[in-house]
Amino acid sequence: MDKYCLICMKKIKIQGFNQLLFNHPICHDCFLKMNRDVKIVKINGIKVLSLFKYKDMMVNLIYQYKACNDIVLSSVFLSYDLLYLRLVFKGFYIVPVPSYIDHDIKRGFNHVKEIFKHLNLPIIDFLKKEKDFKQSSLSYKERKKSVSNINKNANISLKDKKILLVDDILTTGFTLKRCIELILKENPETLKVVVICCSSSKRVEY
Repeated sequence: MDKYCLICMKKIKIQGFNQLLFNHPICHDCFLKMNRDVKIVKINGIKVLSLFKYKDMMVNLIYQYKACNDIVLSSVFLSYDLLYLRLVFKGFYIVPVPSYIDHDIKRGFNHVKEIFKHLNLPIIDFLKKEKDFKQSSLSYKERKKSVSNINKNANISLKDKKILLVDDILTTGFTLKRCIELILKENPETLKVVVICCSSSKRVEY
């Protein structure tokens, strides 16, 4: 049966063993346009793996996915990294960076969970966002202060667990810093972080 790219909707041509083996939901041409930029940065001493640069096609894809409620796109972001990530993070528990609950209800899904559920790892809703702040509307100082609205859910322990903190976009780094601080207080066995995109903003604090 023919398969069509979820981005460009063109028929996917099998190009190489990787595509034949893993049955990717996007064509190779679209993957090349997604601004692949794998890098590791550190926030609060914790390594953060970023897969793409947040520009051009990735900006449009994430907007279509989140703002237009196109849940089908959840499978495209990790499609070329699934095997690697499943092997590296075997035995880990996913902790998603939280979004405001009203947004999840309106959208019909949690955008971070939907992306990372493809790793087939257990998900723990350890973190919660208690108020709604649109980061793009805040000043730099306001963004730094706004992350205090992220807190832990009571009666959930991460002690001695391998934790993978995940998010879609890393910009200033303030949100991840707050989440990392809350998780480390729970004494996990280890903590790793993966984000889909890293902004090219010079304000990102590592």
